[in-house]
Amino acid sequence: MEQSVRNPNEDIINPKNGWLSKENEETLQRLVRVIDFAEGFTLLFAQCNVPGEQLQLLAELRHRLLQRNIVATDVIFDKPIQNIREHIQKLAPQIVAQPVFRPVLQPQIPATESLLVAEPTPAYHAKQRDVIFVLGLAHSIDHKASASRLLAELNLGRDAFRYQFPCAMLFWLPDYALTAVARQAPDFWAWRSGVFEFASQPELRDEALQQLMRGEGSTILEVSNAEVQEKLQRRLHLINLLDEYERLPVTLATQSERAGLLEDIGLIELFLGEYRRALEYFEEALHLRRMVGDRHGEASTLNNIGIAYSDLGEKERALEYYKEALPLWLAVGHRRGVAQTVNNIGNTYANLGENLRALEYYEEALPLWRTIEDRDGEAWTLNNIGAVYSELGDTQRELECYEQALHLLRAVGDVWVECVTRINLARIYELKADLASAEIELVWVVETAEKLQHPNLTDARTDLERIRRKRAEAATSAGNQTVT
Repeated sequence: MEQSVRNPNEDIINPKNGWLSKENEETLQRLVRVIDFAEGFTLLFAQCNVPGEQLQLLAELRHRLLQRNIVATDVIFDKPIQNIREHIQKLAPQIVAQPVFRPVLQPQIPATESLLVAEPTPAYHAKQRDVIFVLGLAHSIDHKASASRLLAELNLGRDAFRYQFPCAMLFWLPDYALTAVARQAPDFWAWRSGVFEFASQPELRDEALQQLMRGEGSTILEVSNAEVQEKLQRRLHLINLLDEYERLPVTLATQSERAGLLEDIGLIELFLGEYRRALEYFEEALHLRRMVGDRHGEASTLNNIGIAYSDLGEKERALEYYKEALPLWLAVGHRRGVAQTVNNIGNTYANLGENLRALEYYEEALPLWRTIEDRDGEAWTLNNIGAVYSELGDTQRELECYEQALHLLRAVGDVWVECVTRINLARIYELKADLASAEIELVWVVETAEKLQHPNLTDARTDLERIRRKRAEAATSAGNQTVT
């Protein structure tokens, strides 16, 4: 769903007292007072860079406003939009002012000409104790771009806000987005009645960082397989935290955390197909990695830069970065990093059509995966070797590779890679005219992917439909031959 509106009356959270710092408590009290005394359209901004802390602040603010008979309506944007005013008007219709037409008595005139003339006089009526919280607008404000169409339109259409929304409107934005609004929508920004900056609390900031970097759904495979909306939300949270870390004193620890955040944002851009943007973040991360002397992180970033260039079709340049990363992995003794990079070098040679050279690197990666007992990695490389044998026309050895990979994946329960492997098996079975086996593999893929809500089902469904048509045609053909 693109946007949603939630009435907080349906789910009131009463946060624990005492969790706010003194500074944030004072800021929150000022914000409550401004909303309480607001008359008509009142433009407000709140800045908080830590996702979890923002949720707690929102809950506390709603609770305090309700005690003053002020109802907050959330307008939540979970992906980029173009015209914010139209979206708010659509999603919060109960607050939009409506003109009311009243009969107006004209001044005294001769009795013979006296009449009552009904003229439309706009008198805007809305609930006097409403406030709109606008959340997620940062999805539409590029972290890197210097110009935004949305903010330009916001600036041009500022007058309409005053007439359409006769209540306080509070925009919750991270630091970079606030700066963008001030610079790119200066006339709209000039109407503000207050900017309320909430300082991050270290324990909440650290908790948010741990959750994003190492919590559930944070592995590369999980992020790459997430739906676009989830990727966008994760990217926004990472950018918010990056803003927060850029405000902290420069130390080895904070610079290292910044590098990690930059690399994770780059990975999401990579998964979204924004390869050039990914490179921008990776290059920033690489600079910081080298500055703090983090050779492990440097190797990781170099490997990811190689992937970005490979996805851009610049295979030779990708090789340069992989080969720069490899000795760093070896120097720090990170065997998984060595295996990943050796595998990636193999992929690049395969893409360049140098299949025998690719095979050499894949065969080098296999024992590395086995040494660290990484069955997922071993299965991926076996799939890659199978693809090379496919190019070389050795169907039997290709089949053996996929069967070995499938055995490993069943043991570890990695259904995502298992889907890839079964699709490969189905293709071979189709080549061997074993359509029944091909259908079995594809049915498993489609059913499993639907169960897990995997976003990329189109190809598997299409393949399954084609196999079923071919089986039906074969059965019809066989029936006709029998009749003849």
